[in-house]
Amino acid sequence: MNMRPLLRLSILSMLVVVTGCSSLSLTDDESQPVTESEAGTETSVDTKTIVQPVIEFNYNSKSTRLFRDANRIRTSDPNQAEQLYRQAIDAEPAMEPAYYNLARVLTEQQKYQAVQTLIATAIAQQANSARLYNLQASNYRQQGQFDKALENYQSALAINPGHLSALANMAILLDIYKHQLTEAMAYYLEYQAALEAQGKSDANIKNWIADLKLRIKKQKEG
Repeated sequence: MNMRPLLRLSILSMLVVVTGCSSLSLTDDESQPVTESEAGTETSVDTKTIVQPVIEFNYNSKSTRLFRDANRIRTSDPNQAEQLYRQAIDAEPAMEPAYYNLARVLTEQQKYQAVQTLIATAIAQQANSARLYNLQASNYRQQGQFDKALENYQSALAINPGHLSALANMAILLDIYKHQLTEAMAYYLEYQAALEAQGKSDANIKNWIADLKLRIKKQKEG
């Protein structure tokens, strides 16, 4: 089996960074894909050349304080951070960054059903986002539910057609898991075009496309 495609397993890796008080300035770091080896070792893809967009949010002071407190302890005390994120959501039910960071904490604890419930709540509160759907899709993929993963990547791209992580992850899902090589190529090319349009780069994408072209050729040759 060709092991090279396995190096492309993309997942979310970064939590948003907070600055400010009632106005949160957040870096959408999860748009940067991360490769994962078959053993699960993660290394960033071309992190030096990717400049992340900054997203501005305005929330009430209580939810902002709780969110910042949760961020400070999420690594040292994830259980307490979970409670603080939930309190932030109670104070501001449409606070998408709190849903996202809480979903990341739950994902790290492999509480996939809790993530599904949380994202359903976010959708009901109109706090859904491309990155939440992308995270949900990656969770489904890790559980082997590839059709549900596909649906969620599609939902992410319906919200933001240029969402880099969703484009890369969709390509990888179709390539490695569903073996739909031609369809995967289309998404790899969309990912490459989106990178260029956003002034970013990925050192691996040209090799991925070249490798896939060879495999498509071999597949057609039988």
